[in-house]
Amino acid sequence: MKALFGALLCASVCACSRTESVAAPAATASAPKLQANVAVVPKEQASTAATMAQLMVALFGRQYRSASGDALAELADSDDRALRSMYVITPVAHTTLPDGSTVLVANAELPDDQGKASSSHASPGLLNVFFLKHDGARWQVLKRHENIDTVGSSGQLGAVSFVALAYDKPGMAITYSWMGQGYLLEGLALFDLSAPAITNLTEGISLHSDNEGACETTTKKCWSVDGKWRMVKAKTPGSYDDLVVEFSGHTAVPSPAAQTLTREQLEALDNIERVKTGVQATARYAFDGKAYQLAEGANIVPEV
Repeated sequence: MKALFGALLCASVCACSRTESVAAPAATASAPKLQANVAVVPKEQASTAATMAQLMVALFGRQYRSASGDALAELADSDDRALRSMYVITPVAHTTLPDGSTVLVANAELPDDQGKASSSHASPGLLNVFFLKHDGARWQVLKRHENIDTVGSSGQLGAVSFVALAYDKPGMAITYSWMGQGYLLEGLALFDLSAPAITNLTEGISLHSDNEGACETTTKKCWSVDGKWRMVKAKTPGSYDDLVVEFSGHTAVPSPAAQTLTREQLEALDNIERVKTGVQATARYAFDGKAYQLAEGANIVPEV
């Protein structure tokens, strides 16, 4: 599974920043304090959509399409950063950081001939992170990190939340997934929003795996393992807190009686009796200066 996730995750350097401004109808709220593993989510969904629309207009002007809630605009090319190419850019999440700036996370996809997003099942989302600040009347664009990583599948990044990676390190977590041929895989990527170059700090950590959609009467082993993660104070002082993932789930194999049946007999059955065995473990990851590495315990998410 690591090989599969690895294909979906490849970091690149951040794009150069520039400064712009655009009128905005309302000022932002005061900056909240980030809490570990807790998304900073506005109370009203309508307010969230309106704020993200303002931010998109600040970033892309008339190229923002209010009807579809996206923009058709140029970004640094995801393959050759010396070039710029057209993308469909969709806002995903935003929050106000402790320093008062606002961060907008957006996903980019290649457009088709009609200017609509065109992604295959195997296509990852393209990660964009923009920093803006409200001066009381306008949104000012501070930094643009364009197409800095590829995450997820079907052209989508996954679920974005904002976390504290350390006391003074506001960060972002993306839980992404891939599904195919009855298998579901999920992983975690962490990013430091205070870093000059925003890169994936986890190199892809497996959070979930199951083959429930492919568990047939002839399947020798079925499973479902899920991990719940949280940030904890680092045991060894360093740049970031440690990451702890608690895993639980089960494996299921054919019962002794089912194991005596031939393949032809198994294929003729709708289901068979299976013996389930519970599994659980805890893994602790520590940052080694380049990425989070397994420091204690075990990640028991089955590979595919």
